[in-house]
Amino acid sequence: MSYTIDGVAYDEFSAENQHIVDKLVNREVFCCMTEEVEYMLCRVFDYNDDGNPFTDDDYSELYRPYCDECESMDFEELIVGDMEDKDFENDVYDYDEDDNPINGFVCPYCKTVHRTADDARLCCGRATEVYKCRECGKIYNKDEYDNLNTIIPEIYEWWAVSSWFGEKLRERGQPVIDAWGKAYWGRTCTGQAISLDGCIIGIAKEMGILKGMPNDWSEWQ
Repeated sequence: MSYTIDGVAYDEFSAENQHIVDKLVNREVFCCMTEEVEYMLCRVFDYNDDGNPFTDDDYSELYRPYCDECESMDFEELIVGDMEDKDFENDVYDYDEDDNPINGFVCPYCKTVHRTADDARLCCGRATEVYKCRECGKIYNKDEYDNLNTIIPEIYEWWAVSSWFGEKLRERGQPVIDAWGKAYWGRTCTGQAISLDGCIIGIAKEMGILKGMPNDWSEWQ
């Protein structure tokens, strides 16, 4: 995967970027807790175990909605007024006098097709919240998002992470449990460095710390 800054193309997985992401992981990911977390989770419904820091509510939080188009669990919450024109789904709005299709712009909330992107933004209000699948780009209104099917992802490892990093991971569809002032991340892949996980690269991009970005961490110590 690549990204472009000021006309220069960069590789997300370049050696420089891996070095940057390694720094982020070293700062925010503390230690592997797989055996401990799995033990505590298996005892969640043992109501005689008063010392368990996890509850059945924590277990329920592991269920994540997934996109009915591509099955990704990675969604971005957007405000309609902040969306770019390209984020509005194109569709045939009408036909001109020569019977050629005229592209339209779909209100991401009510799905009404409009002639311009500005009309689509104003349709249900610029402050309206919607959810965009980061994988395939499909946009859901709140009712659609709330009614998506949910599933517990297949978790291979558990890691203790900072509360801030746990929230960032949760925003990207990752299973995270908060307990006793700590966050526990259920890693859904294994067999590679954490800095190679797509969700970790995504957080680094969002922070703007990759090579060439405004908050470039190349020289960060």
